Amino acid sequence: MRWLLWWASFFPLPQFALGWQYYQTKPGDNLEKIAQRFRVSVRDIQLWNSITNPDDIRSGQQLRILQEKPYRYLSPYNDEPDFQVPLKGGRLERRFSSSLENAYYGLLWSTFPGSPVYASESGVVLRVSPVRGYGTCIFLDHGGGWLTVYAHLANIQVKTGERVKKRQLIATTQNRSFFFSVSYGGRPIDPSKWLRQL
Repeated sequence: MRWLLWWASFFPLPQFALGWQYYQTKPGDNLEKIAQRFRVSVRDIQLWNSITNPDDIRSGQQLRILQEKPYRYLSPYNDEPDFQVPLKGGRLERRFSSSLENAYYGLLWSTFPGSPVYASESGVVLRVSPVRGYGTCIFLDHGGGWLTVYAHLANIQVKTGERVKKRQLIATTQNRSFFFSVSYGGRPIDPSKWLRQL
């Protein structure tokens, strides 16, 4: 079973989701060279290490680099699922942002406790797990490297390994907040591109 790693770089996930490598910078290093070496972007390294100025690194500095576990996604990026809004009702309070100053890798709704939560697309339940600060979460694997995460949940209706259909009831909201995120190949994607009614 594969574990998608991107959430681990932004939220305090348990150890199953971690895939960090640590690199100690050497004289003459810069973020561009390091990014090329690890096949990641300079922006990713900045986000993972809270670096605002890409020129502001020093020799001997330890950087953490998020690396995928040995799995290669077979579907091309344009082989996209057709995600739908997973919550009926509620008010969108916060949108996706990838800015260094105000990064937020998902959508946050305010809603009533007990509101139904649906699978945004068909898939397999990768994990049902509590995450500090996000309550009980459901991770759905949609194949080809696509993952959705649903947070602040109660009354869980599915279990790990179960296949679910689009719009199937998977849980209800635990409190007045609901968080939803989409990632591809371990990288966060703005869900708004599919959820046009938002």
